Amino acid sequence: MINKIDLPNADVEKTKKQLVDFLGVKEEEIFEMSAKTGVGTEHLLQTVIKKIPSPKESSIRSRQGG
Repeated sequence: MINKIDLPNADVEKTKKQLVDFLGVKEEEIFEMSAKTGVGTEHLLQTVIKKIPSPKESSIRSRQGG
């Protein structure tokens, strides 16, 4: 995730390249965001919802002591 893309000195493309080179992630896996303006937050939230499964019913009960 690259945050603060709204800043005038943000070099998003350079930062993407560094993340790809250093972490070995694919460029399309990098989220461009601005927490200040909200740009990209909906896309991140939808991706988290899609990729992280809901807890199973049995695991919810065991945490509640039931």
